[in-house]
Amino acid sequence: MQRARSQSWRTVIGLVFVLGCTATDVSTGASKPTVASAAGCAVASDGMASSGPCIRLRWIHSYPGDSQSRTETGLYWALSVLGAEIRAADAGKVVAWLGPTTLRLDLGHAGFPKAAIAPLSAICAQLRATEEYKVFGAIDVGRFVMLTVNTSAHYYEIVQAKKTWAAFSGDHPAPTHHVHVTGSLVAKGDRLLRGVAATDASQIAWIAEEGIGSLAKGTFKLYEREVIDVMANGQLRFAVYGLDGELRSWASPKHGAAGKPARCMFCHESGIEPLWLDNAAGPGGMSQPTFNQLRAQQMTLLGQYRSQRPTAIQYHVTDEHSQMELIYTAFMEPTVKRLALEWGLPESTVKTKLKGLPTHYEETYRAWLTRSYNRHEVDALAPYQHLPVPGHARKHSTFEPNYLPDFPVK
Repeated sequence: MQRARSQSWRTVIGLVFVLGCTATDVSTGASKPTVASAAGCAVASDGMASSGPCIRLRWIHSYPGDSQSRTETGLYWALSVLGAEIRAADAGKVVAWLGPTTLRLDLGHAGFPKAAIAPLSAICAQLRATEEYKVFGAIDVGRFVMLTVNTSAHYYEIVQAKKTWAAFSGDHPAPTHHVHVTGSLVAKGDRLLRGVAATDASQIAWIAEEGIGSLAKGTFKLYEREVIDVMANGQLRFAVYGLDGELRSWASPKHGAAGKPARCMFCHESGIEPLWLDNAAGPGGMSQPTFNQLRAQQMTLLGQYRSQRPTAIQYHVTDEHSQMELIYTAFMEPTVKRLALEWGLPESTVKTKLKGLPTHYEETYRAWLTRSYNRHEVDALAPYQHLPVPGHARKHSTFEPNYLPDFPVK
């Protein structure tokens, strides 16, 4: 697997102090510099103060019904799954529209834990240094989400995932719940679920052990672990650990379809998944009905905790998370119309540039995204330099970048 590297991100964040954040003059479209500070951008030309990194993003109309409000909702969810706790009163400070297609994303008002600011600052600095940013004065919103939520190494560093299995297990009590999964929509073979007894949401933690062999026959051999626990803002945090105890960019496709943490988010939808298929209890394990009852109890704990948080995220509106997924899916599987808007070229010119490239129909949001191309193929034809994104949004691929090389992930 190829991984992109860059200079140390702990030195790159120094660029933030110099570059600050710029804003677009809506009347002229010109970029206007702001007053920079050690926090990233202290006062933007729109007059709003910031206490952390900020960046300008381009919204590209990508499907019927796409809108500024949908993009805002998608961005709030993206920041939330990264650990931000956006207060309703601060939502307008986090996303501020500077024009019909340009917004200012102020991460200093997003309620991130302090440890998340450095990697976010480094990523923003590298994005602002690209030709794409210099040409348009902003970065495609889809590229930003892909390089934060959907790039495993970046996600791990932003959410402060424990760097080793030993550190994760040492941070939680020993599991007392055991579930033998012999019929799974994720694992190709048997799977052992182990959960921590929880009396409040902060204690919730589950480990899915993937491997080969039979649990019933006692021949099961561990290969890797996928884990979840709860962040301070109430969102689930996902991670994959290899047999050596080190973080992995994705779960091995040889043993199942769990994919990257971004795929875990996609399937879990901010909740603990029930067992969908019939499973026998197995020696020392709980039955499917018992697990689903426990799962419901823990979801109640999680719901109560979230309802007490001062967040703009509406967990009860169950399809809002899909706005985040549409942002990165429309970017990764663009149509001709989107690429024409993205590149600033006529559709006829774009069609000529794309001649010979294969197309497909996006499997999840087919009703919105029609005949699509693959991002890794069309990015090579873009009329400007950009920061490359992973080869796939949720699954393993031949290219998974890491622009924070001080935090290596296998």
